[in-house]
Amino acid sequence: PLDERQKQQNIIQNQYKALKKIKSNPFILNVDFRIDDESNTFYEITEFQDENTLQSEFPRKTFTDEEKWNIVDNICEAVKAAHDADVYHRDIAPHNIFLTSTYATLGNFGKSYFFDHHNEGYTVMHSINQEKIGPYHALELLNEDAGRYTDIYSIGVLVYRLFVGSLPVKDCIELNR
Repeated sequence: PLDERQKQQNIIQNQYKALKKIKSNPFILNVDFRIDDESNTFYEITEFQDENTLQSEFPRKTFTDEEKWNIVDNICEAVKAAHDADVYHRDIAPHNIFLTSTYATLGNFGKSYFFDHHNEGYTVMHSINQEKIGPYHALELLNEDAGRYTDIYSIGVLVYRLFVGSLPVKDCIELNR
């Protein structure tokens, strides 16, 4: 089995490959990757976000309908760019959505999956199981299945949370009962 350091390097490498496939998009968090050749360590460098995720803002802020629709529109644009490059995020949730004064960006592509993933010579291990599944994860992820539909499910839960103020279900397993 992989040690924790190797798992982290695989996640960073996965995010690097995914973002390289997507190219540039204003609604995807800008990340720069560096490698220290001496220690063979990958580094991920992002813009300073000041803990300003959608998750951290939910308890502090009441969003206007216009702000809610802007967040949804920005995230849909980010996901469209990813899907156009055959990249599936697999972890769209408020803790991976970063807010600025004018727009929202989608970050953390470390768990993403892309269509030609196995041709890259490595893979990020499937990390969703019944103990770790959350309300934003589609049931298909338990079967190690990912596609546009798994991200769209997550967006649906996000829209519900933004406009209703609560989650529709504790997790997707509850939907399957």
